Amino acid sequence: IFTDAADISQPYIGGCIMVDGVVYGFSVKLDTLPPEIRRASHIGIYEVLAVLYAVIVFLPLLKRRRIYSFIDNTGNIFGLAKGMCSCIFSLSIMLLIYALLGEIDSLAYYLYVNTKINPADKLTRIECEEKILKCSKKKNKKVFSLTIGGFGLTGVILTVSLQLKRIR
Repeated sequence: IFTDAADISQPYIGGCIMVDGVVYGFSVKLDTLPPEIRRASHIGIYEVLAVLYAVIVFLPLLKRRRIYSFIDNTGNIFGLAKGMCSCIFSLSIMLLIYALLGEIDSLAYYLYVNTKINPADKLTRIECEEKILKCSKKKNKKVFSLTIGGFGLTGVILTVSLQLKRIR
């Protein structure tokens, strides 16, 4: 799991995961946070929220697995690995992560990834919203052909329309 957070004008969290050769991703704008929570928050809280969100969203895929969680915030890596944190909000989120992973019999390892090579970094930037590109066999053909076989290297697929054929 690669996760990241950004706090530009609004906080964003994002992440991606590869399970059995398939890449899944998410990008969430945290624009519904109450002002009192927003004032008390910091980037470390958002970084841990990104991990929690990834665990919740991908919970069925993570069952009974060893999970390698790559984060670009060394304080959060230490907190998640040791179960210690000076921020009560971050610690509370970390405890939720431990509980969820314990419920699905999974073990997590937390590792540092440089922001420059963290694939989740792009998913947390405001310009993500404005750079959604629609592609198909007829529209943006080159991007379409690169995306359908690219394991997420061209971006995150937000929606897919499939045409099924009946086989008899």
